[in-house]
Amino acid sequence: FFFLYPSVFNLKEVAAVEKPKIHLWETGIIRITRHPQMVGQVMWSAAHLAMVGTTFTLLTMILLVGHHVFAVWNGDRRLKDEHGERFELIRERTSV
Repeated sequence: FFFLYPSVFNLKEVAAVEKPKIHLWETGIIRITRHPQMVGQVMWSAAHLAMVGTTFTLLTMILLVGHHVFAVWNGDRRLKDEHGERFELIRERTSV
């Protein structure tokens, strides 16, 4: 649970008892990559493309990875707008 949701700090936030807050963490998997779902999608797509190898699979994987790359760009942009210098410090110490 905490591996998949590293920014979840308070279980009351998960249960919607309290309003969720954004926690900018630099520990766990986030220390390695700020976007573990995108990294997993890229690895999954590469493995499936190597295994299946059709043009349709290539197009599908390009669209899936493109969607994740856009989400990473947009998410980082929104965090920078919201948290400014705090996010920039974390961005420097972590990788995509």
